[in-house]
Amino acid sequence: MTLNGKEDTLTVKWAVWIGILVILFGSLFAGWQSNNSRITRLETNLEYTVRGIDELKTSQGKIAAVLDEIRFDQRRRQAKEKD
Repeated sequence: MTLNGKEDTLTVKWAVWIGILVILFGSLFAGWQSNNSRITRLETNLEYTVRGIDELKTSQGKIAAVLDEIRFDQRRRQAKEKD
């Protein structure tokens, strides 16, 4: 501590500036981390949705093939009954 007190006020000012910078960068890092986790969750949900749509299309194709076989069998039976 000096007699005139200028060194103490200078030290306090630097401590305040360093504290403000730490708080600023800390809040920016927290926001970045939050956005990063949201983006990761969104990508995961999108991947799950796309995979589900692909599976749904595959299932629809299989169902359409089975329906075609059923219709063919029904036409064959009707033709057989007419004879």
